[in-house]
Amino acid sequence: MLRGSPPLGFSRVVDPASAVGLRHPRPSSSLQRPPRLPIRQCLLTPGQPSFAATAVPLRWVQVSGRTVLLLTPFSTRRLLRAIGDQERFAHTLVDRIFPEYADVFSEPFLPSGEQLIRQVGLTPDALLQRKDEVRDLLRRTSRGRLGPDTIDQLLHAAQVSIGVQQAQSVVHQQLTSILDFRHTVRKQIALIEGELQRRVQQLNSPLLSLGISSILAATIHAESDPIADFACADQYVAYAGLDPSIHDSGDTLHWRGKISKRGSPALRHSLYLAAFVVYRKHNCFQRIYSKHRGKGKGHRNALVIVARHVARVIWRLLTDDRPFTKRPPKTTVQSGKQHPNA
Repeated sequence: MLRGSPPLGFSRVVDPASAVGLRHPRPSSSLQRPPRLPIRQCLLTPGQPSFAATAVPLRWVQVSGRTVLLLTPFSTRRLLRAIGDQERFAHTLVDRIFPEYADVFSEPFLPSGEQLIRQVGLTPDALLQRKDEVRDLLRRTSRGRLGPDTIDQLLHAAQVSIGVQQAQSVVHQQLTSILDFRHTVRKQIALIEGELQRRVQQLNSPLLSLGISSILAATIHAESDPIADFACADQYVAYAGLDPSIHDSGDTLHWRGKISKRGSPALRHSLYLAAFVVYRKHNCFQRIYSKHRGKGKGHRNALVIVARHVARVIWRLLTDDRPFTKRPPKTTVQSGKQHPNA
């Protein structure tokens, strides 16, 4: 957990000490970014933070005498997968001691079910011995949504249950531990997302002008920075794996297939999610989507095409460090040369 957090600003700092033991694959094409220290190993330093995407949750460490924060937009995915694994294990435990529970409540982790596990337990013997407490607890925690018939159905199922009666106290302890684990991990996820949102707002990222969330913008920054590694939008699209694969066979065959899916899968997934937002918010992307839908393409294929255009727009916004506008300026901020529409 985050303790004693010093005030942080934003800068893109890569510390070689954080990249020990990393392997950098050689780019298979000139359209991919050159070998470099990945941004996912960047460190947030007091006064000079940057986005990082390590596999470690929020943690303060000492690097070369500096206090740095390892911050990751992707840790939440790993934490959510961990929650899912524990919930699936909890379902197996419930099926072992009270298999009829699923016929009454499909989810044991609803607020009423969670309080029932903590205060009474899901073992049939415990439910039958404390019937009045079970009725009062379910009625109170569900705010009156569970009627008496549903509660009576649960108690009747406990009476005729064929669940295993051995080690029921151990199973109850395991279920309680899983609930505590879910609560702790969700608090850490909220902490990570809140910290990322604060830093994106502090950075005043131009990606927010597209209408995407701060968490999605942080993920794109983590995979894209520094944007100067990409000389043109085509390189950025290729690194995201959204460029079409080309099939050549001498002078006879020359056609384009599906997207190449090379480069960063995290960036490609983030751009695909961004396409869901921008094609609804901006008419220019809506026209692209409608055009390809009119040609007979499916919803997902049309969104992939929109994501490719979003990638080109993001490269231009990060390169020029300007917000998105319906009509791009005639000259770029840095070079002053004309550029295609963003």
